[in-house]
Amino acid sequence: MRLGRLVRNILTLLLLALPCVVLLPRLNAPIALPESALDQLLTARYTAAHNRLGTPVLRPLDVARLTSFGDGALPDMRHGMLYTGLSAVAMKVLHETQGGQGQRAATLLGMGLLLTGGLVTLWLYRRWFPQRDNKLAAFFYVWSGGALLAAVLPGPGLLLAILGGLLCAALVSLDVTSSSSRSSLWLALAAGALWGLLFLSLYSALLLLPFLLWQVVVTTRRDIRAVLAFVVAAGVVAAPQLLRAQKFAHNPLYHSRGIELIMRTESHPGTALYHAVSLPRTVSTYLTHGGFLEVLSKSASTLVELLPRSLGTVGLCLLLFITSGLMRFTDQRLNRLRRLLFLMIPVHLIALSLFFPADECASVLLLYGPAIAVLGAAFLQTTIHARRLPRLHARGVRLAWTVLCCGAGLAQLLALRPAPAPIRLYAFLGNSGAYLDRLQTSHDGVLAADAPETMALYADVPVTLLPTSSTDFQEVEARLNKEIVGFSLTPNLRWDRPEDTALQAWGDTYRRVLGLFALTQLMPNNERETLRQYVSYPDSLIASIRSFQVTPIQEPQQGNDYSALFWDMDYIRAIPR
Repeated sequence: MRLGRLVRNILTLLLLALPCVVLLPRLNAPIALPESALDQLLTARYTAAHNRLGTPVLRPLDVARLTSFGDGALPDMRHGMLYTGLSAVAMKVLHETQGGQGQRAATLLGMGLLLTGGLVTLWLYRRWFPQRDNKLAAFFYVWSGGALLAAVLPGPGLLLAILGGLLCAALVSLDVTSSSSRSSLWLALAAGALWGLLFLSLYSALLLLPFLLWQVVVTTRRDIRAVLAFVVAAGVVAAPQLLRAQKFAHNPLYHSRGIELIMRTESHPGTALYHAVSLPRTVSTYLTHGGFLEVLSKSASTLVELLPRSLGTVGLCLLLFITSGLMRFTDQRLNRLRRLLFLMIPVHLIALSLFFPADECASVLLLYGPAIAVLGAAFLQTTIHARRLPRLHARGVRLAWTVLCCGAGLAQLLALRPAPAPIRLYAFLGNSGAYLDRLQTSHDGVLAADAPETMALYADVPVTLLPTSSTDFQEVEARLNKEIVGFSLTPNLRWDRPEDTALQAWGDTYRRVLGLFALTQLMPNNERETLRQYVSYPDSLIASIRSFQVTPIQEPQQGNDYSALFWDMDYIRAIPR
């Protein structure tokens, strides 16, 4: 009997580890990362390289409130300390601390967190429903589309799932412990510490604190000692983040992503940010002059974008979980936990929709993933037994749900195909061809880019977001207290449009340059002929460029050489307009 149980446990572990095998090809085939994942990867790589939480992406909103480091970078006040620190440790162990590196280490960390989250889910099911030997809950969680994607895209989602599952376990255990026993104090301390770790991983965990505090008050029968233990533990564990924000921003609750993302509109992300915060307009002016309606519109559109995700595994588990509200478990503490989740999940999602895009809101659902998977699988099992289906039919129902969930998760993962190395062609406009060396050796200048996270990751230099017009340069420089010594534009060359050519992509880039600076001077014939030795452009575009220098730049990871075209920034500024 024990041998059979051991064999079943080994098979269960192998099945839970199977997604990690599926993810192995991702290690040698990096995918194009979205902005949020790229920003998280950049911060972790900088932390691994410099042994401090920081970012070389200089956002005027942060520069106005934070003191920069000696190398020109800023303290990172956008991401959770815990996941960033774990990623930095993984990068150090794998020696991925140079420019352009880190994605392989982040994927390996994600695979480990995915397996750990599956084990936590399995442990929760066996702890809450010991009479049922069922692994469906763990399979629902591990094979969910959200969990599989979170293992590939750098982010704290899987770490949140582990902490969220352990926090739910602590709350359920606290619910049955006598308020006069010493174990209730230890459980309250554990719950408070787990919330503190959540806060170190996700700033919006602050929204959950009132709900969790009320749950502790109710479940401990208003035991003052247990409530104080929860509050003290939460404060002690969250103290590093609060003290760090107080040190650098003089505000313990400062978080730079909140006010930045709330002003991003669907029309042009970043435009409202520059004109509301970086330039003379204030946040209050932005909100009173149409910004409030933009915020509500963004929230509504984000919630609508979340609806298609209901077709994925997270949506299927949510369907089981929501339907479970129609029944009552025999264990009343699980009913109370379910009511708490019914309250926290919509409040959390609605609040996040004000700030984050739909993909980030969906990843936060992983925080509740283990509890949702356990209660949903328990509801499915209870329904099967209540209807007293024949054994064959019961197995068929369980198999159907398992195949449906695993198939949906695997489909989402396969849809995220590894993209070939992008054609990284940048138009660098700087004072000289050696301006990258200048940025790396001195800290009196900054690079402006339309893709600052990508530029900072590969070039490893201080970068800010490209102003929206030439008249904004002086205001941005004044806000940064640094000179913009150059800027870059990324040609819009896409692999999924084979009809595009490099010439068309560079043509679009030059049109953006013309629109930004209104260049009118002609290039001397000798310089034009020199340029044609390297590339070929339409005369109408070449005639708009004067001073230049062609310099090869080598991508650290791939070893590919790219031509960088430089213009004299002083000359551009001197052009009469």
